[in-house]
Amino acid sequence: MILKKLYKSIIFFLFVVFITHIIFNLEKIIFVNEIFAFIGILFFLVTFKKYLKSKIRKSFFYLILLISYFSIYVVFSFFFLRDGNFYQFFRTLTLWYSIFSFFLGLEFFKIIDSNFWKKNQLRYTWIHGIIGLFVGKKLSNPMIYTMALGKYKYYFWLSYLFLVLHMLMKWGGDGNSTSLMVVLGYGGYFILYYSRIIRSLFLNKYIIIIVFIFGLFTLNYVFEIFKPFYKIGFIYFGKDSDTNLLWRLMYWSYEVNHNIKENLIFGIGYGKGLFDMSDPYVSFVTAAEPDDLNLPYTHGTHNSFIYILIRSGAVGLLLFLNFLVNLFKDYFNSSAHKNPNIRGYGIAFLIINFAAMFNVVIESSLYAGIYWISAGILFGGIENQYKINQRLN
Repeated sequence: MILKKLYKSIIFFLFVVFITHIIFNLEKIIFVNEIFAFIGILFFLVTFKKYLKSKIRKSFFYLILLISYFSIYVVFSFFFLRDGNFYQFFRTLTLWYSIFSFFLGLEFFKIIDSNFWKKNQLRYTWIHGIIGLFVGKKLSNPMIYTMALGKYKYYFWLSYLFLVLHMLMKWGGDGNSTSLMVVLGYGGYFILYYSRIIRSLFLNKYIIIIVFIFGLFTLNYVFEIFKPFYKIGFIYFGKDSDTNLLWRLMYWSYEVNHNIKENLIFGIGYGKGLFDMSDPYVSFVTAAEPDDLNLPYTHGTHNSFIYILIRSGAVGLLLFLNFLVNLFKDYFNSSAHKNPNIRGYGIAFLIINFAAMFNVVIESSLYAGIYWISAGILFGGIENQYKINQRLN
């Protein structure tokens, strides 16, 4: 009994750390992401067989395949592919070990589903959400606001109002055009919620793959058309150009042309730099830290999907997309999106995926734990919804 209470107390403490470090970026002070991943590995070893039998076993099956592929590739990269030292190799492993935080997210859902949390959630998360409005980072607020407002009748519009307000308050500073993409992502959820036709298209893995391939061809075309930019710099596009978005676009185009084309199937692996510091074509990337030799290993592409493709190739990206598509299919098919206790986590996870298209998320120790714990919470909520549906039938 004492051990059980101690166990619950530790998990609740970790849950508080999770929702607190989202706001204050405690990862820069202590290794929160690494702690979550280590504990997640322990839960993975103990509980993964149980979830293989769950109602949403298809998404979980792809998750296990993704973990297996990444794990094998990490070992292979260490012996045969890496071109950096051990520290540089380790800094590229965030993409791999952070996945295990998913299993900690499953434990966190048990807290969220408890009567204690349901009674006190609104009181706590309202305070949390308001603090986040003023001091939170760009990716903190989608999670916080939807947690706080999910139970309200007009939760969608209230959450949207908070996000827009945050974007306006942080515009030009902590927030920028990336924040705008998050807001647009929230609008995308609204369309998915009410339109089954668009939802069926959005959750069709073949359409997603076709769109992604088209995007890669477009980026390669951009590289060839705007090649003078890599020698001249942003002045090539004019003084009034949005350097924030252009920086991302030209970086993605560079990676498609230099890394993805040559390593499309399996990627470059772990422990290899994203670029050569001496390459004049990446001077716009290295300008802020020209003497940091670790930069090719610590830097992200500001698009997590492209980063996965670079590191693990089409094999890794397809496994990842299959996991996402099947998870969201079950979110809507189970009617979890209509459950006030669960829907907020589905919205938050979708928004974080939109943010991952324009920022460092899955590959960054600052946000990777948030991403995978959010996925685990959503998974637990969907499984719980299936159980509710069974009782009602």
